[in-house]
Amino acid sequence: RSDVLLEGATFFKTHFVLSERFGGQTRLAVVNRKNSERVEIPFPDPVFVAGVDANPEFDSTFLRYRYESLHRPPSIFDFEFSTQKTMLRKEQEVPTFDHSLYQCERVWAIAGVGTKIPISLVYKKGLKKNKAPLLVYGYGSYGSSMEPWFQSDVVSLLDRGFVYAMIHIRGGSELGRPWYEEGKLLRKMNTFTDFIAGTEFLLREGYGEKGKVFANGASRSEEHTS
Repeated sequence: RSDVLLEGATFFKTHFVLSERFGGQTRLAVVNRKNSERVEIPFPDPVFVAGVDANPEFDSTFLRYRYESLHRPPSIFDFEFSTQKTMLRKEQEVPTFDHSLYQCERVWAIAGVGTKIPISLVYKKGLKKNKAPLLVYGYGSYGSSMEPWFQSDVVSLLDRGFVYAMIHIRGGSELGRPWYEEGKLLRKMNTFTDFIAGTEFLLREGYGEKGKVFANGASRSEEHTS
């Protein structure tokens, strides 16, 4: 499928699990090896990152996976194959943090001749967004997808009234291999024009106040895993 990037597969005795990327986001699809029934694991947030965790037993009756979002700390869940139910096993403890105080969104900007650019947003509930400072982040290089991870330093900004936006610009792989190809070499300018178009879109839609816009373009992949 041209609109789906297959990132991996994990096999068990009765099922296998596909790690896919669709619409700019990760997803996990569980397939029954006997009847080919496919079930996508549901997640509670509009923007998130999920991935298969350590599953050393081939005859396991459940999948262990990781989940987090811009306003939920990293957690470990089990998905039971027979009942299709999930169970929280562990959540990273963040003192005094309450995820229910924050709101995350997924919106789409338009760049160039109609290219849709996915944007992940988070802010504190009750915030007057059109009067708030806006921090936009983007990377778009080497096919590296910038995920909507939980970041404690971002939470500190949210508590001080910021809107935080990740603009998933071309050059990464959020929308598959073509997304990378359209943001490299002679097409590298798309990376920068996507970032500008995304920022302008956010201001038009009231996510931040003009004159209070800040930008960050560093790679965060190593920071997140360290």
